[in-house]
Amino acid sequence: MNYYSNKFIDRFDNKLEVEWSKGTWDFHLSKHPEITNFKTASGLIADALSNPSLVMLGRNIGEHQEMIRCYYKEHKRYQEEIYFTKVVVRCNKTPFRIKTVWKQWLIWERVAQETKYSNFKEIWRDQKTCL
Repeated sequence: MNYYSNKFIDRFDNKLEVEWSKGTWDFHLSKHPEITNFKTASGLIADALSNPSLVMLGRNIGEHQEMIRCYYKEHKRYQEEIYFTKVVVRCNKTPFRIKTVWKQWLIWERVAQETKYSNFKEIWRDQKTCL
């Protein structure tokens, strides 16, 4: 049984779902306390999926070789740092499954450096983004 679940549509009309058990929710909350509750998590996910600043696609390096999409939503900038939301999605089959979501400040050069994935490529970019 899922503790947190929701359905979304991204800007490309892909169907996405999040289905996390209580243990998975607690794990994400301990790593990313900014998600605070289901409503906040769903809001972050919906915003990043429907209006992303950058979308990248690649494969994870583990034994499962999942296809992964990362949706980045830039919120604001200050000097060399960017405040953004990131949603990581497994996209091997439909509906796509949301693996994680978080929001943070980071130096802009490090935001989209995907070290866990291979052959990571940009597939969409908002012209106004700094990412």
